[in-house]
Amino acid sequence: MLEIIGGACIPRDDYAIAHVKNGLDELRFELSVDDQNIYRSLREGLTRLREHTENQSYVVRKINSINGVASVVARLDLADWERDLLLDTSDLSAPGFSHTLSEVNMLAAILSAAPSLSGWTVEDRVTTHSTRSMEMDGPTPLEAAVQLQKTFGCALRFYTASKKVTIFYPDECPVSNSFAIESVNLRRQPEYKGHSTELCTRLYPVGKDGLGIASVNGGVPYLDNTAYTGAGVVICKLWKDARYTDAASLMRDAQARLETAARPVRSWKLDVIDLKRIDAQRWPDMTLAIWTKLLLQDRARNTREIVQVVSDLVYPYYPDRNQITVSTRTETLQEAVLRATQAMSDPNGEFWGQINAKDPNIYNGEVE
Repeated sequence: MLEIIGGACIPRDDYAIAHVKNGLDELRFELSVDDQNIYRSLREGLTRLREHTENQSYVVRKINSINGVASVVARLDLADWERDLLLDTSDLSAPGFSHTLSEVNMLAAILSAAPSLSGWTVEDRVTTHSTRSMEMDGPTPLEAAVQLQKTFGCALRFYTASKKVTIFYPDECPVSNSFAIESVNLRRQPEYKGHSTELCTRLYPVGKDGLGIASVNGGVPYLDNTAYTGAGVVICKLWKDARYTDAASLMRDAQARLETAARPVRSWKLDVIDLKRIDAQRWPDMTLAIWTKLLLQDRARNTREIVQVVSDLVYPYYPDRNQITVSTRTETLQEAVLRATQAMSDPNGEFWGQINAKDPNIYNGEVE
């Protein structure tokens, strides 16, 4: 259900929720301008909405009206995160937000510096912590939280009802049992994009004040990755980032960066039949939410790859209309790909046995 907080219910059930990388999720719906009780009550930046399936609140950001139909976009209501400046407002020339901390402690510093965030809590799901520097001239807590994700490569999810923010690294998410396959849970052939314009097989990382990785890399100042190109192909790049003050953190993130740079960047837009949201009891393992790692079969390219959901568009009451965008992430996950491919290639194995047990009409005897 969708309602105006302090007002009326909105008579629409075909709205969509867009979950995005930086956690600033959006609510989207259309409304007839003839429904004047609702349409006239919507005010950009003021009207707050509650969506009940995920128990989140949103604030209207955009209203576009064309030919009698208004398209409305609302963003997650994080007003608490925009009420303060991380700056001594009695002296606007004073230094802003400047710390060298781990990602979790950096997030804690943001919360502790903002009186309006009293009552908000942090759920730490980080397995391996990193230390970096952040310097910003008087940001709001929300601006600092967005920059935190860019600086560390981590992700945040905000929960407005419980006032909780979760911090984690998408690359640390395990590979799920979910899959995306034409004739099973894809409505049409995936839309594919791939490029290798930034291909690199040897990376020289440099942090603050010339910090290198030789001290933690056996005396070698660079990293190699020729898993895609093959041995003997050397394409060098220098990567400098003064936010790094710790060699181990610099090396860890350089390895992740090189994993991506050493192979083409690939992404797919998928129109999915969201089986779990249609029937969670029958399909408990078929999660297709943001950051889920799953097996994708692209029959047009004759490939199977482990990919990660980087955004999703969810229709709470029409899950057969859901869309997800998936991408190859920093991990190669070669063993997972091999294991999943072997399982799919055996029509008598456990993989297809479980599927056919749930719906004997799914498997058509052809696995490409």
